[in-house]
Amino acid sequence: GINDKFMFVNELFQGDMKSYDIFIREINDMNNGAAALNAYSQKLNSLGADAESSAAIKLGEYIERRFL
Repeated sequence: GINDKFMFVNELFQGDMKSYDIFIREINDMNNGAAALNAYSQKLNSLGADAESSAAIKLGEYIERRFL
């Protein structure tokens, strides 16, 4: 939902909506879940985001479901 999107942008992407949108497009263009989750993990590391935060876990779950 829209509330989740703003939570992800604010908590994981330091408020950078453009960076979030680009990342989501990249994930959606991927062919498999393993590659998408690997890219997500790398993105979290590059942003210095807490991979254990509720926002990070929730976005990771959305990515997993995308490829089920």
